[in-house]
Amino acid sequence: MIGAFHQPRLVLIDINTLATLNDKEYHSGLAEVLKYGIIYDASFFRYLEENVSKIIARDLECLSTIIYHSCRIKSEIVAEDEREEGLRAVLNLGHTFGHAIEKLTSYNVYSHGEAVAIGTMPALYLAQDKGFLQENEASRIKELYLQMGIPTVFPALEAEEIYTAMLNDKKVIEGRLRIVLPRGIGDFTIVDDCSKEKIIKAITKAQVLPLTTNG
Repeated sequence: MIGAFHQPRLVLIDINTLATLNDKEYHSGLAEVLKYGIIYDASFFRYLEENVSKIIARDLECLSTIIYHSCRIKSEIVAEDEREEGLRAVLNLGHTFGHAIEKLTSYNVYSHGEAVAIGTMPALYLAQDKGFLQENEASRIKELYLQMGIPTVFPALEAEEIYTAMLNDKKVIEGRLRIVLPRGIGDFTIVDDCSKEKIIKAITKAQVLPLTTNG
């Protein structure tokens, strides 16, 4: 049954296949990799910052390292929450906004990873607004996405329309959006008390995100 929980007997990763991906798909995967550093492992995030050029060049040794740590982090999270009843929800950073983007663009403009990366931007603004994330930390996160060539600017959609689409997300409980926010770099929190006004403001700010964090 699709969507059922079953543990794999084997996980096989052939990093040589990454050379066959076009840039769009490669960047999509990198967006998911960045997520692990943002919400779970600050040292891993620093490793990504320090090795951007190797990652862009698809250096196999570097890719082996980031894939290892991505798998390690996800396995630690899933081992504690196999059926997504608590901790595993942290893996949804950027997904609440991202799913709305995918839906409103008919799933044919952005890859899933790109939509998640774009959806992470308003989450950063919400985290800053709540005092969970410092401006310099948000700038580091945005800069790393940009250096890796991953899209971060929200599409020109009505913020109200995006918000309405978000209400259809599976993470809505009793009409309240549960949103994963970074708490600094390497930690997270999950909130359900963001007002509609705050969410729309965050979306609007993300739509005018500068092309570089220095300009």
